[in-house]
Amino acid sequence: MSSQDKLSFSTSDGYIFLRIDDITYIKSDDIYSYIHNGTEKHFSTQSLKQLMEKLPESQFFRCHRSYIVNTDKVFKLIKSGNCKLIIENGDEVPVARGKKEEVIGRMTNKHL
Repeated sequence: MSSQDKLSFSTSDGYIFLRIDDITYIKSDDIYSYIHNGTEKHFSTQSLKQLMEKLPESQFFRCHRSYIVNTDKVFKLIKSGNCKLIIENGDEVPVARGKKEEVIGRMTNKHL
């Protein structure tokens, strides 16, 4: 596996290296982030913007000001009411109102 297949990110006590394909979504917490991989969440001292710059745009999408989602890990898209994405493990990720049409287009075109 090459280093391009992994995301390295700083934590309060060092670095963590995760396979990019294992990341389900990333949630912002002010200037910090939590990187979720389905069963665990890892604290990062990096912002969503810094992390997004390291991820492939074809696979990851900023669906909300506080969330980046791995589109390969989305199980369901709920477009009625408050639009949200359901991740394979059952977690729910909100979609910003202004991103709703873009998310619907991206998700439906990806899975045709």
